[in-house]
Amino acid sequence: MSIGKTGYAWLATALLALSGNGYAHNDHGDGQHAATKHDFSFKMGRAPGYFTEKCLPVNEGAEILYRFNSPYAVNFNVHVHTETETLFPVLIDNIDQHQASLLASDDQEYCFTWKTTAKAAETWVLNFSYELKN
Repeated sequence: MSIGKTGYAWLATALLALSGNGYAHNDHGDGQHAATKHDFSFKMGRAPGYFTEKCLPVNEGAEILYRFNSPYAVNFNVHVHTETETLFPVLIDNIDQHQASLLASDDQEYCFTWKTTAKAAETWVLNFSYELKN
């Protein structure tokens, strides 16, 4: 019996689903489905001034629900680059956790940036998650 390429793809998807090791796919683009949560952990450096950034392409009118937490205070911002300037819709210094939402005013990339403020004994992890709602 031959099951062909389509059969193998279906079988592989079914096996992943049954194993519990699969992934959620929610790239429908029609705005009719629930937002998918995205989780990230960033390894932060020990020295003051170390920074990391996560940039997201966002469609005009979409809502970005985001949060982060960190064992150490950081300087945090969300910024966008226009043709002539960098705009900062969010700019907060010396914070170790934050949760908020942001409404995209244009189709553009929104960049989330965290910068360490003090020397740490060792590297550490900052946790970030977001959802996009169209």
